[in-house]
Amino acid sequence: MASTDKDVHQKTKAIQYCLATGLVPFYEVNITNLRELSDAPELLTDVDVLGIRFNQAKPERIIFDCKTNNKTSPINRAFWAAGLMRYIDASEAFVILKKAASEGHKLSAKGMQVHLFDEKLFDSHAAALAPSYLEKDAYAADIDNWHSLHALLRSNPTFLKVGDFLRGSLPTEPDFAKSLRGTLAHVRAARGEIDPTKPQHMAIFCYSVFALSFSLAPIIRAFFDIFDQTQSKETFERLLRYYVWGGREAYQLRRKMRELMASTNDQVLPEFDLGAWEDFLELVRALLDSPSDVFACCNPVLGLTLRYAGKQTVEADEKLAAELTQSNRTRQFIFRLSSYLVSGTGLPKDFHERLKADMNSIITSRK
Repeated sequence: MASTDKDVHQKTKAIQYCLATGLVPFYEVNITNLRELSDAPELLTDVDVLGIRFNQAKPERIIFDCKTNNKTSPINRAFWAAGLMRYIDASEAFVILKKAASEGHKLSAKGMQVHLFDEKLFDSHAAALAPSYLEKDAYAADIDNWHSLHALLRSNPTFLKVGDFLRGSLPTEPDFAKSLRGTLAHVRAARGEIDPTKPQHMAIFCYSVFALSFSLAPIIRAFFDIFDQTQSKETFERLLRYYVWGGREAYQLRRKMRELMASTNDQVLPEFDLGAWEDFLELVRALLDSPSDVFACCNPVLGLTLRYAGKQTVEADEKLAAELTQSNRTRQFIFRLSSYLVSGTGLPKDFHERLKADMNSIITSRK
């Protein structure tokens, strides 16, 4: 999607709405088959902007569909949005139109949890819900930064695989333990092609830290609800291990397969766990101190990602510094997530060190 496309300003409004109302925005999300039966994923449709937040450990997805032409009636767009909501388990949808829909269409659409807005009415609605909607300084509010990030993720086959996962699978995958494993696996596969001295490669690293935060947010919340501080370390570790691998039977099956492979191939180690398992245990224990702050890291890290990928401005740095200091936990948790991503995937520590230095520089320059 190019920055000259007619609906870019509508998509910008949708992203600004997400940022102002506490949603994490995903831009241009490709939707594929529930179960792929071909070698290449089949594109079914796409979502212009998908906003996500978590209610406890349950994701709440909101679709934003942007249309500047009048070829399809508003109610037909509502029917499409309602079907897509059911397909990806979204709770509601906003259709932003060039011209206003009739009151009858609006009422019928609302019965399907679809809201039909013309651009002017959407602006009024968003500003009334969240006055910060009118602020446009954030890195994520500049659509050109998104286009730069997406162009980077299409720049070679390895980056394309990472991008397909981060842009498509991550926001629609219902199993967040699978998203966690997928994040680590894709970064590990790409580690030979990314260099911490290059800002654009730092964008890929930072986007992966974002994915780690996004995947862990509901996992940490679910564990917090069942966590008993009197449990032994062994019990906690066993429960977490089974959770991460989809249950006891799934874990034992995967472990046996790994041991079988190791018995016939000297290059395969018999040990089976997430990379740097002890570091992961420490990360989870730290995040359990404040579960809600894990999700709160997502948008600041997304801002950092787009800062690396796009153009830097003083105004956006000011906004980002405010987000990074909104809680005492934000910077602390981002550093822990970044550190684990490095140890868990075998990336050079320079990635983590540069992220820390750049974050601290942004924060210091605001004071």
